[in-house]
This record gives sequence, structure tokens and C-alpha cells, in this order.
Amino acid sequence: MLLERPGEQFHKKNEKTEFRRAIFNAFAAVEEPLSWIVKFPKTPEAKQNAACIFYMILCHRGDTDQAWHLSQELQTRGVFLSFQGHLRLMQMFMACRETELATKVYDSLCVHFADQITDPKKRTKDELHTSLMLASQLGDWEEAHGHFDVMVNRGFADDGARLRLLHAYASVGDTIRTCELFNKFYPVGGLQKPTLRVFRTVIHAHIRAGDIQGINSWLERMTKAGIKPTAEIYNMMLLAFAKLQDLEAATAILSRMYQNKVKPDKVAFTTMISIMADRKDPVTAERIYQRAIQDGVVPDTVMNIALMDAHIEAGSWRGAIRVFDYINHTKLDGSRNTTRLFNVLLKAYVHIGAPFSVVSAIFQRMKRQKLTPNIITYSLVIQSACDSGQMDVARDLFNEFDTMPVFGKKKTRVDSYLLTILMAGYLRNNDPTTAKSIYHDMQTRALRPDAVTFGVIINSFANERSVESLAIAEEFMRGLTKTDGKDKAWLTSTRGGRPRALEVVFTPLLTIYGQDMDIRSVERLFDSMLAMGGEPTMVSLNVLMDAYRRVGNLESVEQIWGEAVEVARRFLNKDLFEGFGSETAQNKAQGQINEETPHTPHHNENSLCLSLSIYINALSAAGQHVKIAKVWRQVRDWGFAFDAHNWNHLAVALVRAGEVARAFEIVERVLLPYSLQNRRIVRSRRKRPQTPLSFFDDTVPLPQDVRHLASQPLPASAARGKVKKSKAEEPHAEAEIESDVKQAPLYELQQMSAHLQGWRTHLRVLDALGWAMETLKSGRPVLPMEGGVQRDRVISGDDRREDEPLDARKTLEWISTSYPRAMMMVSVHLLGGKYKPPY
Repeated sequence: MLLERPGEQFHKKNEKTEFRRAIFNAFAAVEEPLSWIVKFPKTPEAKQNAACIFYMILCHRGDTDQAWHLSQELQTRGVFLSFQGHLRLMQMFMACRETELATKVYDSLCVHFADQITDPKKRTKDELHTSLMLASQLGDWEEAHGHFDVMVNRGFADDGARLRLLHAYASVGDTIRTCELFNKFYPVGGLQKPTLRVFRTVIHAHIRAGDIQGINSWLERMTKAGIKPTAEIYNMMLLAFAKLQDLEAATAILSRMYQNKVKPDKVAFTTMISIMADRKDPVTAERIYQRAIQDGVVPDTVMNIALMDAHIEAGSWRGAIRVFDYINHTKLDGSRNTTRLFNVLLKAYVHIGAPFSVVSAIFQRMKRQKLTPNIITYSLVIQSACDSGQMDVARDLFNEFDTMPVFGKKKTRVDSYLLTILMAGYLRNNDPTTAKSIYHDMQTRALRPDAVTFGVIINSFANERSVESLAIAEEFMRGLTKTDGKDKAWLTSTRGGRPRALEVVFTPLLTIYGQDMDIRSVERLFDSMLAMGGEPTMVSLNVLMDAYRRVGNLESVEQIWGEAVEVARRFLNKDLFEGFGSETAQNKAQGQINEETPHTPHHNENSLCLSLSIYINALSAAGQHVKIAKVWRQVRDWGFAFDAHNWNHLAVALVRAGEVARAFEIVERVLLPYSLQNRRIVRSRRKRPQTPLSFFDDTVPLPQDVRHLASQPLPASAARGKVKKSKAEEPHAEAEIESDVKQAPLYELQQMSAHLQGWRTHLRVLDALGWAMETLKSGRPVLPMEGGVQRDRVISGDDRREDEPLDARKTLEWISTSYPRAMMMVSVHLLGGKYKPPY
């Protein structure tokens, strides 16, 4: 039988499989499966078999939406799924983890073959196993128990059935019931011995529950039973630590895999890349991608999309565009456009702040290609509508998604995250009444708010900045931290675990108190966060350091700077694969690494950028100008990169230090060249790249000092405002998007990214340089700032040196000759008549 098990033909190697492979390759070459099935196979059975082959090919490519739509189109042409066809399509969708599509097929099965489903005596072993598998994947343990009981009565309850019942509890993290069933099915001294798959399922339950101690305990128990962990076990653990954003633990698992000679596969490398996306570290993500290729792994679409996501999260638009072009050019896995690929493209536009008209055009194009938008798609489009202030449109989109058919036993398609996006939109648009009603809707639907939801609520109160609103925000936060049991689920449900959840909830008030220079409140809340199990992260440390900077407490700023450096350096220059055949390790062994070895990008190089800007500002305001140069060299020697904000802050600090010429030099030789270079790179985009890598491709020109052109990503609403002023609302935007989703959206994205890249001279720098230029023109020197005030020598009287006007004039002439473009930029700025001293 050609269709014994979906996907089997792609893995086993024998003569039968080679024959199957030849058939599948022939079918894969058919461009229009629908018309081919209708035209060529003569009998209904032959048409159904041909359809199943096409379903399998599409699912193998990841085009599950296309497989579903093909089945629906065939039904309109009179080619209906048989009983076995329903089961096979369900199995294919479940193999791809597309449980919603599998549920749709199951609902169709229940309608068209009700008699065979409802009568226990007529139910087949294959149908019961398939139905139990679906209930297991959905975590519907009640439904799973119903199927299992029928199997017991019919004598069909085998090891596979017991395993799937275990998985039904494991998939919802019910460790107690999972362990109870394990002990029932596999008692000590019993004839039935647990297999690797059984242990894997129990470990999966503890992973879902975030029980690290339980994971280690069951790993030890499995080892004692003589079963070694496989790649799949390690992959499950990697996924668990990825959810917790615990790079250190994930790296330890990766090292253990190499030590135990378990070769990481696509899943492992893709998981590690996703961790780097959370850390906004596309450089390390590319290194992991490189290592996967070195280990013989062939990257698929999913891995490339994960790499693209890493660039998007970091605001590395050039890198994101390159990966997208690579996916479309190489036709990975033979795939076409998929919902997953559209979602990551939409994410790029929302992150960059594209206007809603552009995002909406892509969304409509996706529908016309008969791809099924999922909750991620709608979340992104609704986010874009909220950012643009089009709340009526956002509500209409929400209602459209909410009224879509719900399959299986699900009561609602909506989750708390989607409602949080809508609630935040109304709060930003000064409509707290509607926002409150959405929060109540969340409770009515029995959806548990997470840390992001609570952070949005606290932020809305805190931003009012009144005594009453701040008191309400603190009272609300205290209520959250004092709750018990299930009401504290928000602490563990957030990606990143408890530390991240606490950071999200505490940061809004910490930020507002810091801006209001209420340092006691900042310290009190920061200590409370740590007492609850929070950790000093780069976000919280930067908020705390900036608060101390505002009140002029340099001693505390320096203390927090030291902590920030320690956090940022934790994985800097650390080779994740050191000692396991990595290129770096091999070079070291062969003595090939020396001082002349070209610099390659390090891990998360820009993690210290914001902290450095705050520290430079604090040192400069305190008049410690010499120390700034020392710190700058130190940060460079550690291997961190500098972003445009660092260079702009350094330019202002140099003016404050009286080093006006050096400040002009930064504009002339750093900010202006990189701004122009970034535009050249965008204009020279290659639409058919041979590699998705940007930082490790010799054909891509990269700056020597600054290793990536991505600045810190702008908030979506702020970014959108900048784009709107430039070209986002041009009338041709929607028309071009209509033409080809592979070209027009990328054209728009590359234009927007060129406008939003941070390599530009800030107004604060132009103000400072303008003030310095006017000071020099008047014949006065620019003296170093002391005690927060720029010194200004009086040009008349006994204190004036006779050579001062001459020195000032020479300095100005030197600047004009040496740095003409910077001088021209500042001169144009001065034509506006507005400039400020740098203090």
C-alpha cells in the first residue's frame, strides 16, 4: 500500500521506498494539483489516493494550509475524503503539529461518518488511535480517557494507547496525574517496562510545568533503567530553557549533547537561534546557523525563519530582508509562501512601525493566496491598527477573528495576549472605559491575564503621573504580588519565567519614579522586585542607573555600571561550541589565532550600548572627562560594539570637555559615513543571495569598527510616526504590494529601514555643536564643564588672555578645513536660529 504511514517514504531507505520517492517526485512536479486530480485519475478511489499523495507532499513542505484548501476545493468538485482519507489527513496535520487543522478534519469525520464514530462497537483501532492522538496533542485528557476506555473494552489498548493517554496529561503539565498513570501502567517489578518514549513523555510533563528538579530526577531514573537520552529528549529540554530564556542552561544542554555524542539536529539548532532572537542577538544566531551547516545539518524553512526573526527582534532590517530574499530565492523544502512566513514578514513591518495601510495590504494578499491567518497573524495586524490609532478597525478585525468557526471543544479562539493588545490600544488612545470592558471580557472568557497584561494596566496608571494614579498603580501591583495559588500563574506563564514576569510588572513604575527623580521609591520597588525572586537584568539595571544619573548620584551610577557590565559580559566572546570541534577551538589547537586574526562579531555585542550612554552622560555631567575616554577604550577592548547613540553621546561629552574639534570629527568620520554607507547597502540589495548570513558573508560590506548597522529598535508607535513623515503613505504603496508579495513588501521595508537606521546625528549634538561654533565665532574658547555648568570666560576685562580670540579663530578655521561636511550640517542647523548649550 503506497499510503501506509505519512512521511515514511522520506526516511526509510529500501527498494520500495526508492520507488515511492520516484512517485512522490513525479507528483511534486505537478504545478496544479487540483486540475490534475479532477482530470486524470478515472475512479473515485484513484482520485482519493492521488489527493492523499498531494496532501503528504504539501505537509512535508510545511504548506499545511494549502493541503487543507486543496481538500476543500476537491469536495466542491465531487472528490470527497473517504473514512481512511480523513484519518490519513489528520495524521499528516498532527505530524506537522497543526492541531487546529487536524481538529477541522476530525469534525468533518464526525459529520460524514457519525455512525462509525458514535457506536463503540463500530469504531476501528486505527480511528481510535488517531482520535486519541488528537485529544492527546490538544491536552484534552477527558476526551482522551473516553477514547482509551473504548480501546480497553475492545482490546485495542496497547503501548501506543497508554503512551498517548500519558501525553494528554503531560501536554498540560499535570505532573501528578502523569506520574500516577506511569506507576499504574509500569509498576515496579511488573512485566511492562517503560520505553524511551514513555520516559520522554513524563519528562515532557515536568518541562511543561517548569519543574527543573523533576526533569533531572526523571533523567536520572531513565538512565538507571539503562536508557540513554536521545536528541529528542535533549530538544525538549532545550525548548524548556528557551521558554525561560535561560541561555546558560541551554548551553549546558548543548554541551552535554556533544559530550554524550548525540548530534544536535535541526530542532536543537533552531531552538538555540530562537533563544538568540529573544536576546536580540542576530550575530550569535548566525554563528549557530553556521555551526549547524558545519555539523551536516541542512537548514530548512523553519530554521531560516527563526534566523529572520532574530534579525527582526534586534531591528537588523538589512539582515531580515536578506534572509527573506534567500528563502524565496532558494525555494527551501520546495515550499511556497506559508502562514508562518507571512507572519514573520508582518512582524517586521509592525516592529519597524509601518503604517497600517501597508500591513493591511499584506494581510489581504495573504487571504487571496488562500492561506489561513492564525491568531499570530491577527495579533500583528490588530497591533498595527492600534499603533495607527484606528481603534474601530482594530475592533472590527478582532470581531472577525472572534466569530470565526471554533473547532473541537474550544470555547474561544481568543487568548489573553490578543485581548491585551486591544486593551493597550484603547488605553493609549485615552479610552479607559472600553479598555476596562475588555479586561472584564478576558475574565468572562476564563482567560488568565499574564504579566504583559498587568504591565499594560500598571503603565496606564503610572503614565498619568498624578499622586492618585501612582498610588492606584502601586496598590494594584501589591495586590498581584500578595495573591496565592492559581492567581499567581502570571509569574510562570510569561516567557522568561518569574524574573521576566517581575521585570515586566515593575518596570513601568520604576521608570516613572526615576524620571520624577523619586530615588527612594525607585530603590524601594527595585528591592521588592529582588525580594520576590526577580533578577537584575539589563532593563532593570538601566532604569536604576538612569534614575541615579538624574539626581547626580555618580557613586551609585558607577556601582550599577559595574553590575551591568558583569551581566553583559556573562556570555561575551563565549564560544557556545568550544571544545566540540568548533572552528575557534580548532584554530586555537593549531595555533592559528593571534593578534592579527581578523575580528569577527561577538555575542550580543550591543547589549551594553544603552548602559554606556547613561554612564557617559553621568560622567560628563560630573566633569570626569578623562574617565570617559578610559571607559570607552575599556568597552571596546572587551569586544562590545558601539551604536549611533553611543557616538552621539560621546560627541556631546566632548563638547562639554572643551574638545570641540574632536566632537566635529565624530560627526564627520563616524556618523555621516555610516549613515551614507547604510543607504548604499540598502540600495545595493541582492535579491538572490547565495547565503542568508549578513555578518559572516564576505560579499557583504561591513563597517570595521561598528559590526552591525542595526540600532536599538524603536517602539512601534514612535517608529511609525517617523516613517509616516517620510514615505510610508505614498499612494503607490498598496498598488505595488498588490503586484507581488515577494517584491513590493521588501521594497517598502528596505526603504523604511534606511530611514530608521540610527546612524544619524541627533539634534542634541547639533545644538551642542551649534552653541560651540557660536562661542568660537565670538572669540571665546569652549572650556570644560565643571559641576554641571559649562565654564565661559569673559572676553573683556583683566582676566582675558590677549591670544584667546586668535586661538578661537584658529580652532574654528581648523574645524572648517578638516571637517567641512560636519561644519556644513551644523551651519544649516543654525539657520533655524535654535541651538542650546550642552548642559
